[in-house]
Amino acid sequence: MSGEDRSPDTAPEGAAPDETPDLPDETPDLYGAFPRLTDQQIAFLSGHGTRRSVAAGEAVIREGDRGTDFLVVLSGTIAITEQHGTPDERVLRVHGPGRFPGELALLQGQAAFFAAHVREAGEVLAVPVDRLRVLVARVCRGSSPPVMCAAARSSG
Repeated sequence: MSGEDRSPDTAPEGAAPDETPDLPDETPDLYGAFPRLTDQQIAFLSGHGTRRSVAAGEAVIREGDRGTDFLVVLSGTIAITEQHGTPDERVLRVHGPGRFPGELALLQGQAAFFAAHVREAGEVLAVPVDRLRVLVARVCRGSSPPVMCAAARSSG
């Protein structure tokens, strides 16, 4: 199961309720399945990753690949698709600033279930997955593990 498919009660602990108005092309977060990180969480992750510009159409996750970076959308939008580049391509959802695609599969070392392409040019924060595993394990130590904690521990 990818992070994109998690149930509403498995949203990462401490993620902000989606109180910001949805972007016109962003998938609404009606059930808490697509949490938006707080400015404080993004600032923390920024100390462990790299900001980079992304161009419209750029593939940031390829279906079937094992990712090396956890991505947080800082500006612009990213579309999650299945069967990308085929006549059956379908946009499943669109994420805007503060959201992140596919973290659970990434933490577990699984291949990506879906593709992600930049829909609107902007900037992402890329945190190496190995570094993220260490951070998640450290943050989750001694707590009842939410999904990201359990994933970090199982990939060990």
